[in-house]
Amino acid sequence: MAHTQASNAAFLISLCVVFTPFAEWWLMGQHPAPVLFVFAGVSLLGAALLSGGWSGHLDWGDALMLAAALLRAFTVCKTSQLTRHSSASSLTLTTVQAGVICLGSLLLAVLSSSGVETGLPALPSAPAFWQATVYLVLGCTIFAFFAQNWALKHSAPSRVALLTSSEPAFGALFAVLWLGESLSVTAWLGGALIVLTALWTTLRRN
Repeated sequence: MAHTQASNAAFLISLCVVFTPFAEWWLMGQHPAPVLFVFAGVSLLGAALLSGGWSGHLDWGDALMLAAALLRAFTVCKTSQLTRHSSASSLTLTTVQAGVICLGSLLLAVLSSSGVETGLPALPSAPAFWQATVYLVLGCTIFAFFAQNWALKHSAPSRVALLTSSEPAFGALFAVLWLGESLSVTAWLGGALIVLTALWTTLRRN
């Protein structure tokens, strides 16, 4: 995010919805329904309209976002395999994931500050910081992981990827209603395409 434009990041991470059916096909040997590729294309078009698309210039930040989209597609498929062929519950898997993230973040923090004389920076004491942190950890990370793990145990990875791809649309909606931001007509159209694709995927059984 620090090395690319926000529009590029939003569009490139949305490529996950296109990568997932192919990752599912390769890793799990399951050919997704042809209509899912159509859904993925419509969702990607909506993401392009909502974010303003890709500027056409690929730099380091864009490459990282593209790699993140590809890794997210593989993660969804591998998680689906694990939850379907393991007796471990979704809560157990979420606990392991959260623990790995915690340890990994601490390791990166220590390594990044190893050459700095002051070491790790002091933690903020403002209540607003800790309230936001608790919400981000519990709501946006742990619960999000649990919901995705549970969904992957009961649905195909491609469908789950399509449903989670509605995140940019709801993010933009909250930005308008909560932060007072404004969206262009094109952006509203893109958001509508994403939401309609997610709704269509939810209602479609096969």
